[in-house]
Amino acid sequence: IWDYINTLKSKYKSIQKTNSCLFPLRIIGQELTKNKDIIYIIQIVGKNLVSKVHATELFQDKRLLNSLSPYDLLYILNISNKQTFGKKDNFLIFPCRIHYKMVSKSYDRITQQTIFTIEIIHSNKIIQKKLTALEIVSNPLILGALNSQETYDLGFTVGSETILKEINKLVHFKNNSM
Repeated sequence: IWDYINTLKSKYKSIQKTNSCLFPLRIIGQELTKNKDIIYIIQIVGKNLVSKVHATELFQDKRLLNSLSPYDLLYILNISNKQTFGKKDNFLIFPCRIHYKMVSKSYDRITQQTIFTIEIIHSNKIIQKKLTALEIVSNPLILGALNSQETYDLGFTVGSETILKEINKLVHFKNNSM
């Protein structure tokens, strides 16, 4: 059983390293100033380095925004929506709301990726798009609109594909070293 636990730990660490390359920063908290400005506490993934950034500075810095994961971007969006639209004075009506739904998924053996068919319902139009799991994860609008089962399926797929890539790298490395 200890071998199994150690194997899981090493796979988890390799997944963390792989994902941290894609999104090297994460939001670990927030603070409010006396002026009710939001300050985000940002950490470098895998390091104990923490920095505080005002929301306005964060929104103006594209490199910082690109370094955050889609989950962190959704977190920022939710907080800013609660701040702005949570008051009775601010009332928004969205006449054309977009709905996303996973219709099907298939596995492409050539690219070794799962392809999801997403149904996009916008006004009276229904469009179907084929997207990979990473493309969906990189799009906070789609990611935030999925239900819990679809999100679970997506997360499981991303994890499985990451482990499969790691196994393929190890097999390739082992075959080349012999």
